[in-house]
Amino acid sequence: METATTIQPGVLPGLGIKSIYPDITGMSIPPSADCKLPAGDLNTTQNGWRLFKESHSLASLWKLFKDIKVISFCEWTNLAHATDTWDGLLSDVIRPLEGKDRMFIFQLGDVRSKKFFEVDEILDIISDFSMHGRVSVVLDKQEADNLSELLHGKSISVTDELRYNPGSDYRYDAIFQTMHIDQLLISVDDSILVHQTNRQFELPGNATDGKEAAIQAAIHL
Repeated sequence: METATTIQPGVLPGLGIKSIYPDITGMSIPPSADCKLPAGDLNTTQNGWRLFKESHSLASLWKLFKDIKVISFCEWTNLAHATDTWDGLLSDVIRPLEGKDRMFIFQLGDVRSKKFFEVDEILDIISDFSMHGRVSVVLDKQEADNLSELLHGKSISVTDELRYNPGSDYRYDAIFQTMHIDQLLISVDDSILVHQTNRQFELPGNATDGKEAAIQAAIHL
């Protein structure tokens, strides 16, 4: 049987999950999984969840996740099956567990290799997780700029700019408002820009490992 401390090898990487935490004060268990998975091919990108369920029962996944409070996902762009797998994880595992006290932390990665409809689909799925807990999206500045360009073009009109919160970087505010999430965290040099509903602020970051610092900030905000 799988528990939070005895997890079968390959379970977390197979789900595109980097770390899980039993609460917001403890360490991840187990330590962060290897997120550098094979890219796969086009014939398998829509079958990730079905293939995963062939070797892992839903009962074992319910047991694993029922007491987990924080789930930190790997970078979406590095995983061929992430869209299908995360949708299946939400529908078949998270939703039946009920409750809204979990925290989900997503990283998109560099979307330049993705098509608009692919990004639009994963943003919808990420937004759906917010029905079952608190959702954060973490990007670095270059990733945020690339996502902004994909979603809104190289520039946003003055009319559109006026719709966003005064004093904020409207490009990042526009990204935040594209999704139904609780917060967007962007690592910029040694700072973290945080966008929440009607609120933007800055936190100290880490120039060496900015995204990991942003993930930790997301857990404790």
